[in-house]
Amino acid sequence: MPDDLIAYLETLDISDVAEIDSDLLSLTVRASGAELRYELVENVTDAMAIDYLQSGFQMALEFEAGLSLADNGSLVLSLWLDNVFQWIDAASAVSILITQATFLRQLVRPAATAVDDRRQREEARLRGLLTGAM
Repeated sequence: MPDDLIAYLETLDISDVAEIDSDLLSLTVRASGAELRYELVENVTDAMAIDYLQSGFQMALEFEAGLSLADNGSLVLSLWLDNVFQWIDAASAVSILITQATFLRQLVRPAATAVDDRRQREEARLRGLLTGAM
């Protein structure tokens, strides 16, 4: 775990949102621990949610965090941490959650790119039919 991550987490109050490489994480403390949440996609579409959920199932055996939709429409990874009551206690989990988010984005990105490529080919074909080029 990077020392700069630990130093950064030490500066945060429990109510602060952590911003790491422009990604947002929050820690909600309860009586027996805390929920660590990582905002994966802001304003997720249905198609994106399906892609992430399908990829998320593949990763379920390797990581403990689960996917959910937040009240604000964001897709989040969340993880329950027993006996965690401050950011510094969550340091290793923060590192793991960032790793999981990175892997998940890499799994989803090729699928999204393939859909975009197929859509562009179909649009070009339709344009050609409409203009009489085919």
